[in-house]
Amino acid sequence: MGFFNVSARNYRPTTFESVLGQHHVTTTLKNAIKGGRLAQTFLFCGPKGVGKTSCARILAKTINCEKITDDGEACNSCSFCMNSLSINSFNVFEFDAASNNSVEDIRSLIEQVRYAPQMGSYKVYIIDEVHMLSNSAFNAFLKTLEEPPKYAIFILATTEKSKIIPTIYSRCQIFDFNRIQSVDIVKQMKHIAQQQSILYEEEALYLMAQKADGAMRDALFMFDRVYTYAGKNSITYVDAASCLQVLNCENYFEILDCYLQNNLSRILTIYDIILKNGFDGQYFIIGFSEHLRNLLMCQDEYTLPLLEASDAIRNRFKEQSSSLGIEFLIDALNITSKYDLQYRHSSNKRLHVELMLINLLSIKPKLPKTNSYIHITPLVSKKDDSVKPIAPTVIQPTVETNKTPSITTKIVNISEKKMTTRIPTIDGIKKTLHEKSSQKQNYKDQDFKPLHNLKQDEVMNLWKEYTNNLKLSNKMIEHNVFNQCTLHVEEIKIIVQLPNKMHNDIFIGKKEEVLMFFKSKINNNNLVIDTIVIESSSAKENLYTNKDKFTYLTSKYPLLNTLQQNLMLELED
Repeated sequence: MGFFNVSARNYRPTTFESVLGQHHVTTTLKNAIKGGRLAQTFLFCGPKGVGKTSCARILAKTINCEKITDDGEACNSCSFCMNSLSINSFNVFEFDAASNNSVEDIRSLIEQVRYAPQMGSYKVYIIDEVHMLSNSAFNAFLKTLEEPPKYAIFILATTEKSKIIPTIYSRCQIFDFNRIQSVDIVKQMKHIAQQQSILYEEEALYLMAQKADGAMRDALFMFDRVYTYAGKNSITYVDAASCLQVLNCENYFEILDCYLQNNLSRILTIYDIILKNGFDGQYFIIGFSEHLRNLLMCQDEYTLPLLEASDAIRNRFKEQSSSLGIEFLIDALNITSKYDLQYRHSSNKRLHVELMLINLLSIKPKLPKTNSYIHITPLVSKKDDSVKPIAPTVIQPTVETNKTPSITTKIVNISEKKMTTRIPTIDGIKKTLHEKSSQKQNYKDQDFKPLHNLKQDEVMNLWKEYTNNLKLSNKMIEHNVFNQCTLHVEEIKIIVQLPNKMHNDIFIGKKEEVLMFFKSKINNNNLVIDTIVIESSSAKENLYTNKDKFTYLTSKYPLLNTLQQNLMLELED
């Protein structure tokens, strides 16, 4: 059996130009090499599999190249370029900080830095997973990073930028690597498939790219795995979905078609088949939410590029999206998100997902009457503060060809009359609110008409009714106060007599409510309620302290004072 070199290594980039998705990094490095402004310490940060180590190796090769091109690239033909491709390069040292993270390992590295390169201009030290170094190792490395020899260049690579201590961070020129877009990953996989004469379905490549989540290395490992699983010289979407254990999007398309047909039994049957195929319930919810999100992106041509899929799958999404309203998709996303958050705490996982599918059935898809968007465009006028209605206008977005996409609006009046609207001023808003308030007051005034003078019995019965309502509402303080009131009726006036100021304050807080209650019952808008406070002459002052109590008792029983003096008793505070 011959030796097989995996695609991630076989098609590793060897020039800055071949690095995918990191144009901001490669351009800066090439310009630094051409302009002679190369830093001595670099920190490459970013997710796994996006080209950090590859860029470090390309940089190490390029700065020692004997025939650097005008574009700042290595020639890949000189002795040093050829030597850098082997593991026996004398000028490039790769150091794995994950397994060599002690102070002794760093000190050994520092000892090597003392010696000048035997060939080439620079010695390059690539330290991978640098965040794994211990704090003592970081501290031992500080002086060397701050003042390295002129021939030494350090390239630190990490996936955990936050774990780098600030003293190291401040001594480096930092480059943040991005996740690679699915389009670029698919483009690279197409190139590899053509190089190896492998037939493929574009949907399968997009599936692997999405599964890789921006990591080119992971995507190429999946490419090799799916190709091996297929056992033939072609890669299909079915093979990729089966090998990678990805739920086929056709299931989601069929489920939403069943919602349009109001076919709940078929929906539950499809979910049962998904479970029997070994898929987790939460995995189904996440995939279903992603499918709804993709449909939502198809509602507008300007969000359509956010859907990362092949042309065939994209057309499927656009076709189904046209059958569903935007309100249905938003409501469905809210439901799936809620059930996704609650899934972990559910004791019956299957029933939890089935309840989600049943709840989704309560949302009826609302088809838009037109594909255009309705928008109201306000116009400003300095003369008129009033608000006038405007006819709805249809905005039809257009995209200029061969140029950067730009949004222009074409306004078409639906109404035959040309109508405009004006933004009201603050004074205009206040005037409108005042008019509405006056109309509301007039409406209330019309509800109550003076019909007759008040009767004592009628007032007393309504007073008892209101007091009982307070008791039923568990407002016992107000209930007790109202029970102690004395009422006097004079034509259309009710005079409420209260025993003290505290009761009066409590009553005043309910006065408006009592007044509206009587007006509604008696049907007399001219009703007036007044209060008076008449403290009883026999009312006793409250006794709070022991001295007050003793003084009160001695005033009634003088012998207590004599007893206290004879026994030499003292009052406690």
